[in-house]
Amino acid sequence: VGERKLGALVLLRGASAPGFVAGELNHGRVFAAQAAIALENARLYHQLEEKLDELTATRDRLVRAEKLAVAGRFAAGVAHEVNNPLTFLQGNLEALLHSTTQVEKLSASAQRAAQVLSTSPEPGPSLALELTDPGADSAGFGAGLAHLSTLVENCLVGVKRIADLVTQLTRLSHS
Repeated sequence: VGERKLGALVLLRGASAPGFVAGELNHGRVFAAQAAIALENARLYHQLEEKLDELTATRDRLVRAEKLAVAGRFAAGVAHEVNNPLTFLQGNLEALLHSTTQVEKLSASAQRAAQVLSTSPEPGPSLALELTDPGADSAGFGAGLAHLSTLVENCLVGVKRIADLVTQLTRLSHS
């Protein structure tokens, strides 16, 4: 094909047969040219298939990379949208837990004061009752505070789990 050599075509006749005439040699040249073109076309077709396979693989990698990029952007958006209210919630729950602890200390002080007042003359016992029973029995008040503390602590555990999820989403968005 052109100047490039693809091979050789050998035409043989028996020893007793006459030599090739010009027309037969011309047919041989045409056949050889057509065979060379067919071989070159087959080689080019094979190259084309390889390039097409490469392009398909590259396209698949690009699609996969874009999907991961979209997932990363989505994860970053979700992390951001969840993190803002989560931070607000965490701050308020921590403040509530601190307040609950302060109220528990105040309740314990009231209990001690009630014990002191209950042994003193009037109006000590009635003041003691008022300190230990602000509208409900004193055990209920203390139990309510303990329950409130447990609820706040459980909420903070949930907030921590969500915060960990946000951290993981943020890492995913950056990878």
